Amino acid sequence: LHHYDGNKVGSSPSLSLLNLCLMKLKHRNEASGPLNKLFFQDKPISKTLSFDLPNEPTEFTNVCIEQALRDKCSHVAIDINQQKLIGVSINVIENVNEQKNVFDGPQFKSGKLRYVMKVFADAHDQVDLFKTFHTDCLLHLLIVVVDENYRGLNLTG
Repeated sequence: LHHYDGNKVGSSPSLSLLNLCLMKLKHRNEASGPLNKLFFQDKPISKTLSFDLPNEPTEFTNVCIEQALRDKCSHVAIDINQQKLIGVSINVIENVNEQKNVFDGPQFKSGKLRYVMKVFADAHDQVDLFKTFHTDCLLHLLIVVVDENYRGLNLTG
């Protein structure tokens, strides 16, 4: 459990508790909303490409959530007093020998999403992290999103 000062959040007058827990199937639907809306709305590339939010990123976030649930290394933050999911950290495990990347751009219907995935792929091709860190397995932090009303409370630190 993580304590935060509720006085910094809206008009909540009391000390509140956050439950940080492993993301499970029961969190899928509640987590997809903030991922589609908040994560993409804050990114300059989303604004530049004029993404249709929250609809256009849905196929990407669905793939992220499915992979995250399989890999069992993603987390959600829940405000216990409000019984509300207020943060999501999507993490996946990458293995050096994996032939298929579930995030390959061509699978996505949105041309804008394919473009973004191509930019990411080109950036990732510039460095071989498996070689750099002498490993065959990496934890890849894909997305961290925190409800805008809870930002500045050191939830990601």
